[in-house]
Amino acid sequence: MSELILPDRFKNIEKVDNFLAGWENVKLAIRPEYRGETSLEKARVAIESGLNDAAINYIWNLAIFDIQKKIVAYGIEYFSSAINWDGQPLKSLDDLREVKDYQLITGAYGLGIIPDEAHFFLQQCREIRNNFSTAHFPMGDIDKFETFNFIKNCIKYVLTFDMPARGLQIKDLIETLTLERLEGPDEINAIIESQSEKIQGPIIHNLFSNFI
Repeated sequence: MSELILPDRFKNIEKVDNFLAGWENVKLAIRPEYRGETSLEKARVAIESGLNDAAINYIWNLAIFDIQKKIVAYGIEYFSSAINWDGQPLKSLDDLREVKDYQLITGAYGLGIIPDEAHFFLQQCREIRNNFSTAHFPMGDIDKFETFNFIKNCIKYVLTFDMPARGLQIKDLIETLTLERLEGPDEINAIIESQSEKIQGPIIHNLFSNFI
């Protein structure tokens, strides 16, 4: 398993001992475009009011929305095959609202948008959210320590990371190479390295099979 390399912004959350007192640092660990989201403020108010079950639901919904956006950025056309989708064609962000959370996580993992470690902890967060939040009738109460850990994991494995590079269809790369549209090996290397580690191997294998 490769080491998870976190963006520098995540270091802000490592300074936090008390999530309420250090809420601004918690927000600084998140990508800038989400720091003004009302769901973050609602989560803070919920924690302050002792409504931990509501707080984790606000954070989870934001994390799932970000996964949906990352799937679209990577290429929603690849996602259906990653989860063996047999419903209506998925063509937009709105269409992904019909996909269950566990499928979103599994598909994002299958495409290399999230790594192994993230897949494990996000599925764990999903179980916590389903059983201890306001989303469903809860099994029991969730304490503040579990709440803070839940928020930290949603940030660590989703909200701190930038958008992924656009997914590469191997057939398009092969067509480009065949028509000699690329200048040389450096350009080919740059294209492959821009993809997730999870699919770099299959790309190289396919190139080898087609050209050697």
